[in-house]
Amino acid sequence: MTKKKALLIGVGLVLMVAIIASVSIVPYALKYNQGVVTRISLNQKNEDTMVLRITYLLPLGAYSIRTVPEDEGEYIGDGMIDYDGAIGKYRIMVKFGDLELADSFAKKKDENGIFMLADGVWAKTARPSDSGFVLYIGSDKPISVEPVELGTLNAFGGTIKIPISVGNE
Repeated sequence: MTKKKALLIGVGLVLMVAIIASVSIVPYALKYNQGVVTRISLNQKNEDTMVLRITYLLPLGAYSIRTVPEDEGEYIGDGMIDYDGAIGKYRIMVKFGDLELADSFAKKKDENGIFMLADGVWAKTARPSDSGFVLYIGSDKPISVEPVELGTLNAFGGTIKIPISVGNE
């Protein structure tokens, strides 16, 4: 095979992959006005660490992560209310500037907007402003994270992997 033929085949394969990727993103681009979180999962890495994975498409803005103090309230649409302990004593918060949560999460939430991520670990979302949302992760076991301010997101999509320390107060 000549170099020219190999180059044409390579370019053709790259174009085919780009077309397939575009076709899978188009439905989200048409349905949501901004980026969307499509998947949230939590896996145990070892005895002291869990990994939270958040998959997203077409984001705008940035994200931040922090451990929530026990005496801090929780966001609602236009402010904060006292935290009722619904997802556990210990919480972390992931805040997205311009992302929405995919409609598929509505089926997972109970009447209070809470859904289970793993045994003893719960999640709840809130919309503190006109755009974006906050994801609270809670547990009765001590959990904490290294803070992140203005974390960057890949323009087309990707997965954020957040290590969560377990059992360290």
